[in-house]
Amino acid sequence: MSIQGTLDARQQRAEEYSRQHITACCCNGMGYIHLNVQPGHPLFGVAIPCVCLRDARARERAEQLRSMCGLSERAMADMTFASFAPSTARDALGNALDAQAVRQLEAMRAYCLRYAAKPEGWLILVGPIGSGKTHLAAAIAVECMAHGMAVHMATMPDLLDMLRQGYAEDADARFEERFDWLRNVGLLILDDLGTEHATPWAAEKLYQIVNYRYERRLPMVVTSNVNPHSLSAQAVDARVLSRLLEGTEAEGGWSRVLTLPCGDYRRRKAKTS
Repeated sequence: MSIQGTLDARQQRAEEYSRQHITACCCNGMGYIHLNVQPGHPLFGVAIPCVCLRDARARERAEQLRSMCGLSERAMADMTFASFAPSTARDALGNALDAQAVRQLEAMRAYCLRYAAKPEGWLILVGPIGSGKTHLAAAIAVECMAHGMAVHMATMPDLLDMLRQGYAEDADARFEERFDWLRNVGLLILDDLGTEHATPWAAEKLYQIVNYRYERRLPMVVTSNVNPHSLSAQAVDARVLSRLLEGTEAEGGWSRVLTLPCGDYRRRKAKTS
């Protein structure tokens, strides 16, 4: 094993020991402790992080994730699984949902919660404006970040604006940095697909992002006002649609489409809050 590999292994053992045995601060403000063990012991001379340092690292990591996720603090506070209430939803005409539709919405909430616990494949949430699809997508983001996963969520117009701004500022650095982040982030959430009115340049960049994640099987969540089977090539690049829809009809397929059975969820939620 290389010197670096040996150091990494010792650090991993130190982290594991810390998680298993150090539950209260005992470092006198140093951040680390050293065990009183004999030479030759795997942890002899190894700096073991105290719980206070682990907590500080966790807070720093959480702040980094929040700053990169694209969601405001208010959105992260308001759009959670706990605040998603199917019983307050309404259909497109403003009428209360029947019991079956409420159960469907509850099942979709449960499915999204399971997805957030283990993001695999692509999840497409479909519904009219105000149906709660963005709420569920944001709740997935919040849950994943709570588990330490890097997430980026953006509306399609905002995402394309971000790429264009990066390209305009510094084509050699800022654009590549932002583009690489969107391709590789742990979970990418594209909100309101089909509303972006993309230029040929923007359509090509979106395809490159989607195709990159497709080839590497990186998880992604997409919301849209229109069922992807009904989206036209004028609204979304045909290559992007092809990637999104692959496997949606097959059991255990790569993509899953959930259609929300309600209309203005947001408006009803505001009236009852």
